Amino acid sequence: MVTTLLKSTLREIRQSMGRFLAILAIIALGVGFFSGLRMCQPAMMATGVTYLEEHRFHDFRLLSTLGFTAEDVEAFAQAEGIEQAAGSVYTEFLWQTVEKEQAVLVGHMLTPGINDPELLAGRMPTAGSECLGDAARFSEEDIGSIIRVSPANDQDTLDLLAYEEYTLVGIARSPLFLNFERGTAGIGSGSVSAFVLMPQEAFDTEAYFEIYLKMQDAPAAYSEEYQAREDLLKPRMEALLKERADLRYHDLYSDAVEEIREAEQELADGWEEYRTERADAEQELADAYRELLDGEEDYQEGLAELEDGKKEYQEGKEEFEDAVEQIREAREDLKYGLEQMKQAEAQLDKGEKSYQQLDELYQTGAAIAGQMSPFGISTPEELVEALRDPTYGPLLRDQMIANGMTTGQLSQFLGGWAAAEQQLNAPLTADTLAGLEAELEAGRAALQSGWNEYYAGREQYNEGVAELRKAEKELEEAAQEIADGEQELIDGRAELDDGWQEYRDGLAEAEQEFADAEAELADGEQEIADAWLELQDLEMADTYTLTRNENTGYACFDNDTAIVAAISVVFPVFFFLVAALVCMTTMKRMVDEQRTQIGVLKAMGYSRGQIMGKYLFYSGTAAILGALLGYALGSRGMPLSSGKFTA
Repeated sequence: MVTTLLKSTLREIRQSMGRFLAILAIIALGVGFFSGLRMCQPAMMATGVTYLEEHRFHDFRLLSTLGFTAEDVEAFAQAEGIEQAAGSVYTEFLWQTVEKEQAVLVGHMLTPGINDPELLAGRMPTAGSECLGDAARFSEEDIGSIIRVSPANDQDTLDLLAYEEYTLVGIARSPLFLNFERGTAGIGSGSVSAFVLMPQEAFDTEAYFEIYLKMQDAPAAYSEEYQAREDLLKPRMEALLKERADLRYHDLYSDAVEEIREAEQELADGWEEYRTERADAEQELADAYRELLDGEEDYQEGLAELEDGKKEYQEGKEEFEDAVEQIREAREDLKYGLEQMKQAEAQLDKGEKSYQQLDELYQTGAAIAGQMSPFGISTPEELVEALRDPTYGPLLRDQMIANGMTTGQLSQFLGGWAAAEQQLNAPLTADTLAGLEAELEAGRAALQSGWNEYYAGREQYNEGVAELRKAEKELEEAAQEIADGEQELIDGRAELDDGWQEYRDGLAEAEQEFADAEAELADGEQEIADAWLELQDLEMADTYTLTRNENTGYACFDNDTAIVAAISVVFPVFFFLVAALVCMTTMKRMVDEQRTQIGVLKAMGYSRGQIMGKYLFYSGTAAILGALLGYALGSRGMPLSSGKFTA
């Protein structure tokens, strides 16, 4: 009978498969949510712990208002229980986007071995001007783009960043930012848009702003063992941090005092140098002023000398013009004297020729008279007188013809003698010829004397011409000297004017430099005074030892897993209640629909328990199969999806 009832139940399942599957599905859904949510929290936690371990998330973050040195980092690295320590620098700055808008970025220094980034695309930075970009803000398309630091940043930020531009060479995620929250900022919009990871060379600072510590053999994150280890090491780190901060304070204080003392000495040296240089500059200006006055005096003397030179030149020019006139007159006199000498020489030549003719005529008469000596004639005068005698003359002519003289010769002789006497306007005698010869000799002497005077005059003329040319050259040289002197005076005046202008400019520049130097020295004194006041305000460092719990992403992740765990307890209850309600409603409707069949079963002798067992088997089978299916799907699927979400 039981077998028959079981067959009837199985047939009932086949005939109402939709109702059976509905019950199975609602049970599977409730069990799946319950088992899946209960498995999500451990899966998320395991994934998160693995991620933190792989990227060596820091265990402690140390902060000090006075910063840290490399010696501080080394001191923490040597501390007991610490595996690694790394100094870091960070800053918020305004980023000038391509659209000329400004966004706030936070730049963190890369610390190899601690907080290692997860490189998603591109490469790690190899130069100070390169960086990694936040994967939540940048994409692979942005690799190679330039991140420009806005000039609107304050000077401290601009001085801290070593470059004005940084090249994005990779996209990464950082364990410092486990969620999408990037924090707030005191600049720009007040909200950080993204982070960038930069090498140490990207920052221009000698101090670190923070120190990250990694515990040695640290237990798994979020575990009670980890918390116990953290609680054990934190007081030690706080004590060491306080010790290093105090040492840092004393170092800074002593260094500041030393720097102020050096600044005071430099200021004293600056005042001494200022006084020395001012004295030297004032002496140079005084010397320059004296030189300019001497130059003015020399210039006035030069003007006077130039005027004297012009006056002497004018006088020399007038004398030259007079000499030129005298030379011209001398040239005319020489020309006239030459003509006179030539005329006198011509007259002397004529007189000599006439004398020679007369002498020849007289000698001819003397020769004829010598032939006529038998007739008592001994001189040419007697011969001519005898030939002119009317009585005796004809006889004498005949005798002369007889002696061989022709009539023509005789007539020529007498005609020549008459012409000579007519020329001489006196009888032709030996005394007359002697007088003519004496006159000729005197004429020759006078002519020679005249020629001597002429040549002497011409020599004097040539010497005068040479002296005139020399004087002319001297006048030209004097004129050139005057012109040169005038140009020198013009140049001297210009040089003096330039010198005065240079002196005035130098005086003004010196006074300005003196004023600037005094202002700079006064500023130095004020800076030293301010430095002493600032040093008095220097306080002991405020230190902070932060654990992972103070990291927003770490805390949020822990909170998220706790929420998931709470939901896994509360949320499935609603599904179970809904499933129970659906099952009760479905089974009640099924029982109501099969009342006739239930009556038949009772009539056939089946007990109340057997009939209830049939419906319990129907619903129990759906519940068991649904629970198994829901557990299989929920325990596998939801943790997997939660793991992907966590990653």
